[in-house]
This record gives sequence, structure tokens and C-alpha cells, in this order.
Amino acid sequence: MKRSVSQVLAFFLLSYVSLAYPEMKTNVQRFTYSSPYRDQSSEWRLHLSADYLKENQKGIGYRFSGDLWGLFPREASDWLDVREASLSYQKKPFNFKAGRILLPWGGVELHSPHQKIFPLFSVDALTNVRDGIAGFYGSYRSGARVLYEALFSPLFLPNRGGARYETQDDHFTIRSRWSLPLFYQVQIGEGWLPLDYTLHTPNVTDVLFHSAVAFRISREWSFFKGALLASHMMNPAPYLINDAKLYIKEESSVETRVHLYPRFFRFSSVGGEAALLLNPFSLLMETMAVRHENPDLNHELNHLVGVRYDQKYGIIQAGIVGIVFSKELGPSKKITLYQPEKPKSYLFTEMGLRFFQGVPFSFSAESDLLFKEFVMTPAVTLAFLNPLHIKAGVSTLVGEENTYWGSLRQHDRFWVEARYVF
Repeated sequence: MKRSVSQVLAFFLLSYVSLAYPEMKTNVQRFTYSSPYRDQSSEWRLHLSADYLKENQKGIGYRFSGDLWGLFPREASDWLDVREASLSYQKKPFNFKAGRILLPWGGVELHSPHQKIFPLFSVDALTNVRDGIAGFYGSYRSGARVLYEALFSPLFLPNRGGARYETQDDHFTIRSRWSLPLFYQVQIGEGWLPLDYTLHTPNVTDVLFHSAVAFRISREWSFFKGALLASHMMNPAPYLINDAKLYIKEESSVETRVHLYPRFFRFSSVGGEAALLLNPFSLLMETMAVRHENPDLNHELNHLVGVRYDQKYGIIQAGIVGIVFSKELGPSKKITLYQPEKPKSYLFTEMGLRFFQGVPFSFSAESDLLFKEFVMTPAVTLAFLNPLHIKAGVSTLVGEENTYWGSLRQHDRFWVEARYVF
């Protein structure tokens, strides 16, 4: 109870301080799930966000973008997320930045193959954003509208957030409704043995001090823009190496202890992106070849093809429909312990519609290529209450039990959000 009171007081204090910044936003969300989880069928969220950008006449500026989350009950391992926090200096044709930097590389956030070099912050399986890289950025724009960019990072920041696990007596169990299922027993011969998991935490120094570099060249025309990108980065997603050992727990019983070791590996990428501009449509094309230094992963090719629509008038005012296709280069690797993963090849769509004045609708969906699993979220916003907006929607997850979205299908949710912009 003490923790809950302190969190609520901190939230209202930050709301009071934020009155001086018009970019501050706060919202309260209520989720109700289709089935209870540990006697909890609903969840409350307090969310305070800030987005501030300023530059003076001398070309010196700063950028801050961050979010503070409060969940009741708590199911995410992160409460504070800083997407960007950087100082900049611009003197044409040069531009320099230092701090945590998030660049608009790739045409579609989250779905773009080029966005995979940036870490991911996840509140749950349906709430994800990209975070910046800690380091230095420089660019030069030539007179021919060619932009040269370079990004260097001396520190590695991996993916954060997501579902929680509970550690007890040197092993961990599922705590969050968004945790993927664990295997509790394994068959050896004709018998089944229980599995006991131990998660080993790596040293901070073994994770933090890894450098990375990326380069990008782009050019824009009136009807077309394209770019080439190359990078040598740390993969922000951890890879769990398992070591299963059989030991005698008691004289009459045997148990299998599974040791999990999170490891991070480098990967190198090279690719390009292009956009054909046919107002109000844009045809997006991206490709990236990835070479993994992780010996358990094959090299791969990632592609994105999509159509973006932007129009101020009409029923459909903004939208994007696309396909992401990933192909592994090499024979399939044998997996000792299977865990459901998101489809690497999938379809996606995001749309903003307006059927009535002041009542915008939105729709987003993601599905594997064979429609064996998918998630969709239709929502409606009452925007005429400005600056207070009320939004409601439904998140539906469908799939077979051994698929990623199917393993979470019992957690469909109805949600209502109240947002106030300072």
C-alpha cells in the first residue's frame, strides 16, 4: 500500500510541474480483460509523457522525449522510459547531436527493417515504442540535396520492459499475464521430468561497454526519395542460452535444472529504402541484409513493401498497409527449448478514419501470412472535449496455442483512455 500511495503522489506532482510545458500529456487508462489473471481481471495505468524541442538563433538546441508509467497491478519491469534526450548544434550544412538519439530511418516505426538497430521499449505485447541510441550523430547536406549521416555509440542499451517473472529461491516463475508460457516438464525416454529454471543475470559491464556505428546516405527529389544504410551494431534483443542438467533432487526423485544465460551479440546490416511519392499515396520499399555473429542464428534478408495514404479530407484520412517478409539464409537451426515468437513475416495495417465530425476512428492489425494468428485493435475517440480526449477500443488476439498471439489469446481486452494535454 505504501508503494501505491507514493506512486500516485509522484504522478500528481509531475502533473503539476508539467503545467509550464505545453508538450506535456497525461492520460489514465483502464483495461478490462476477457479472463482473470491471478484474481485480477482489470488494470489501471497512469501515463505522463513529455516531448520538448527547442533551438535558438545560434543553432544550439535540445530535445527531450520521455514517458512515465504507473501500472496497477504492476506487470511491466520499467516505469520510466526516455526515448530521446540530446543536445544539438546546427550550422548549415552541418548538424551535430550528442545524447540519446532516435533517428527517423526507415519508413515505418516498429515495422521497418532499419528500425531494428534501435532498442525497443515494451509495456506489454501490444504497447511498444522505439528508443534512441546513446552516442553521437553528425550529418552534412550537400547542395545537391544529398544527406550524409553518421551515428556512433560507445554504450550499448538493450531492449527493456515487457512481461515480468518472479524470482523465488534461485528460480523464476511467471508473474505477468503477458509472460510467454514456460515448459514445466520434459520427456526423457518414457518418463516426464519436471523443469526448474534458473535465470543468470549478466554483469552490467559485460553488456554496457560495446560500441556501434551506422552510416546513411539519402537523396530527395520531387517525386522520389531513397537512401542506403550500413551498420555494425549490437543486437538490442537478448538471446537466451540454455544449459539443461539432470541431477538427483532426492533419493526417490529426479529433476532437470535449466540454466538460462542472457547473451548479446553483434550484427551487421546493409540495405536501402525508397519512397515513390504519388500524392496522396506513397509507395514504400525497404530491404536489409543482416549478418548475425550469433552462431545459433542464420543470416537473413528482411523486406518491407507498403502503401501509405495521407489526406486531410475524406473518410480515410491516413493509413498504411504493408507486408514484412524475412527469409533466413541457411538451413534451419535446431531449437532445444521452444518458445513462441512473433512471426518474422507478416501483414500489417494502420488507419485513421473520420465518419463524423469530431469523432475520429482508428484501426490497426497485424497477421502472419497464412492468417493462423493475428491481433487487431479498433478504437474511437471523442475529440470534441478538447483538451480532454476520451478514447475507447478493443484489442483482440487470435491464434493457435503454439503461436505467439495464440498463446496470449485469453487476454483480449476492452479499454478506455482519458487524456489531457497541458
